[in-house]
Amino acid sequence: MYVLSYFSLVILRLSAHQNVFRKSLNYSVKQMNSRIVRYLAQLSVSKIILWSYLIWYLVMSSFYFDPSLYLWATASGVGGIVGVALMLSTGDMTWHRIRTRFWESFRLFFIPFCVSSFSELVNGHGFIFFFSPVLVQDLVGLGAIGLFTVLILRIKNQWQGSET
Repeated sequence: MYVLSYFSLVILRLSAHQNVFRKSLNYSVKQMNSRIVRYLAQLSVSKIILWSYLIWYLVMSSFYFDPSLYLWATASGVGGIVGVALMLSTGDMTWHRIRTRFWESFRLFFIPFCVSSFSELVNGHGFIFFFSPVLVQDLVGLGAIGLFTVLILRIKNQWQGSET
């Protein structure tokens, strides 16, 4: 996943100094006054990387999906056990914390679930690290991450232009 993170970071850095995407949008972000656009416009690099991980997981899982109840129950169990451990290691596990920092708490359970299910789905398929042995599948994943990153850059550029 470091390669994907690096890929996203390189695109962000290269495009951060250019306004190439701003001209291609025919509408302003002010007109799209939605919570989703605001969220995407304010995404940090670390959150973009996390979203890139999720995109890669979803793409590869779609190619190697297995409806086995055992696989998903095991992944849920691992997600629950490791999630509790992560919650306890990062602070008190209280309802107040879960309510006020829901998405952080959710990620602490969801990421171990994804790791566990991904490793089981791709087991025996010839993956090297997290790359598929089928180049087209890797290109689909990288393309989806690239499109997501370009979308974020466009929204960020338009958002910054609408604030001035």
